[in-house]
Amino acid sequence: EARLRAAESAAAWPEQASADAVEPESAFDGPSRATWEGRADVRALADLGPETNTREPAAMASPLVSGSESEDEMSSSILTCLATCDAAGLERAVAQWLAGVVEAHGAERAFVVVGEGEILASRDADGEEVGDAARKLPDVAVEQARARGGVWRATGASGRGALVGMPITVGEGAEATHAVVVLQNRFVAEAFADLPGAPPDLAPLGALLRMRTLELERGSLQTRLREAEEQRREAQTRSTEELLSLRRELESTREQMGPARSYPNIVFRSTRMKKMLRQVDRVVDTDLPVYVHGESGTGKELVARAIHDLGPRARGPFVAQNVSAIPATLFESELFGHERGAFTGANRASEGLFRRADGGTLFLDEIGDMPLDLQAKLLRVLETSEVRAVGGTRTTRVSVRVVSATHHDLRELVREGRFREDLYYRLNVIRIEIPPLRDRPDDIPVLVDHFLGLRGDATAQVRLGDGVMKALVAYAWPGNVRQLENEVTRAALLADDGVIQTRDLSPEVAKARGGGGRGDGSGALSGRLGLDRGTLKERVDRLELLVLEEALARTANNKSQVARELGLSRAGLNMKLKRLGLWSDDE
Repeated sequence: EARLRAAESAAAWPEQASADAVEPESAFDGPSRATWEGRADVRALADLGPETNTREPAAMASPLVSGSESEDEMSSSILTCLATCDAAGLERAVAQWLAGVVEAHGAERAFVVVGEGEILASRDADGEEVGDAARKLPDVAVEQARARGGVWRATGASGRGALVGMPITVGEGAEATHAVVVLQNRFVAEAFADLPGAPPDLAPLGALLRMRTLELERGSLQTRLREAEEQRREAQTRSTEELLSLRRELESTREQMGPARSYPNIVFRSTRMKKMLRQVDRVVDTDLPVYVHGESGTGKELVARAIHDLGPRARGPFVAQNVSAIPATLFESELFGHERGAFTGANRASEGLFRRADGGTLFLDEIGDMPLDLQAKLLRVLETSEVRAVGGTRTTRVSVRVVSATHHDLRELVREGRFREDLYYRLNVIRIEIPPLRDRPDDIPVLVDHFLGLRGDATAQVRLGDGVMKALVAYAWPGNVRQLENEVTRAALLADDGVIQTRDLSPEVAKARGGGGRGDGSGALSGRLGLDRGTLKERVDRLELLVLEEALARTANNKSQVARELGLSRAGLNMKLKRLGLWSDDE
């Protein structure tokens, strides 16, 4: 009978809706709680007396879903959604369940409200979503149902309309989800009168809410995991960037650091030489063969002698031999020795270089000039540590560390078939590269001072005139340090009044002051200043050196004036002068 009246009211929906619109005091026209509480004719089911209350089953008091309901009570579509749907799909399933409740109980509108007023689903009598549901939701039904903890029902003014709120709780404690199902019919007061006897089945809704809660928690967890992963990646990126920055700083610091050991016979200041000698530091204490590569005049023998003097064989002999200076017919005899009478002119026995260097170091310079047939014999000695003299019948065991050197590219000689590949790998266990002087012009000032100091009383007081150091730094020095030493010695002997002028230099060296020392005519300024080679730090140091030299010469060594001109403090200027080798101990 109630459903029939609801159907009749629905047929007259436009006229009644218009009538309600002009009665704002009606409780069913809006969500105002004050409207409900201010009307004396609003009656709650709990206030109707014992007879009415006894008609409500105990199960309706506070419907709690424990999850023990049989899946047979749920529709197959809802069961499918429980197994496969995401959060949006679960909300659609709730709306589908709510549409069934609307149809079963003759509701005009129905809402499922979760949390603090979130409308999870809404349906009207046509099974469509309620438009502007937030405004049309009767909040009083939600509040009263939650306050009472059970089903709440009320009728409207003058016996028109009915409203029901049914609370449902899923889960326990802080993790529980609280929801309210609101049924509304604004025109039929007797609507929902059958709810106490035949309440809607809330089990499917409870299951859907439980699954929705889990799905939302999963989504929230995934979001947190994504955020944590992003934070981890950002932290890892920052850590990587910091690590790379620290590595760059470490490499820069290492470049500025000198070698761990002292090398009194090697004069240097450049970063390239510091790096090379730090490599020598690492090989000194070993007994492995060392291959030193560098152009003629770069000081390969000095490096070999330093390896010997600072190593465990320092008390043993150091034997140096330029292989290219040995006649081809005497190679084997020089290296391995010979017995008396082994060949014409062998009037007495010779022990050879290997036996002479036993217990020490043998330095073979220009190893690339060794004949191929002797390379095989040298390889055998290196592999077995045994030598046999020419004309002899027995072998002698020797303990020799071999340091070889050449200005040739041995790899190119191997490709050309002029050097044995197996011998190359036997000698090239540790490779040390000596940079040419043109790549380390920072060393030229300290080398010049060193060579002037070696010349004795005749040249001890010799100094350089204007422009001389610039010419020396700008020149390419194809003969490297050996050529520089000869040039300084000659100029010191030719100098008048103890001052070397540019006229005392060789023509090609003096011409380098004008930028022609590089030979290609390009980059004259860079070539003249020495800025066309070396690392950035070396080039900056070189430029600072030239600027300071010019300023000191122009101001007659007035450091206070130089500091003012360059915008430096006196202490800062002194630090630069010391670092660049322009500081005298008597200052």
